[in-house]
Amino acid sequence: MASIFLTVIKMNVIVVSDIWGNTEALELLASQLNSVSIIDPYLGVKHHFDNEKEAYNYFQNKVGINKYSAYIHSFLEQNKEPYSIIGFSVGANAVWRLSGKLKELKCQKFVGFYGSQLRHMTQLIPTIPTHLVFPQTEPHFDINQLIAKLSHTPNVTLEQVPFQHGFMNEKSDNYSETGLIQLIYKLKNLHLK
Repeated sequence: MASIFLTVIKMNVIVVSDIWGNTEALELLASQLNSVSIIDPYLGVKHHFDNEKEAYNYFQNKVGINKYSAYIHSFLEQNKEPYSIIGFSVGANAVWRLSGKLKELKCQKFVGFYGSQLRHMTQLIPTIPTHLVFPQTEPHFDINQLIAKLSHTPNVTLEQVPFQHGFMNEKSDNYSETGLIQLIYKLKNLHLK
């Protein structure tokens, strides 16, 4: 996987993990993004889940979206320098919950990947430029309906890619090396400074 990252991306970025938490693959991605830090729901404790169902159940039972979002907010309050955030899945959902406060928290841009629970929070309006990347489909709802609903939200740009939920995480059943490579290059062009 290291061969994918030929160019180091120059930006000040905080990466917010999905239900898998802080993994070696996420650390590699963060290092290639010159990430300031990784926020994960397990406060840096690494877990070695056997599958997505186990990771999901652990997250739901031990953390949950409210607690994760509060932890992210607390972390961001302590940040002194401007930054951008990249969030994955539940991380994107937790950051989206804070989207109305991100400007005052010194965040300059937010990029969220496959945040499926955003469908329950479409009334929120981000205070900073926000780019949401959605998968081709979602098994539990109509992704096109969500995209249509968010398409008129101020400060939001949307992108739908031909990959499935979790495609950037090698632990996911839907991992796609092609998708990961393509989106890394796109991240470089989003000017996350």
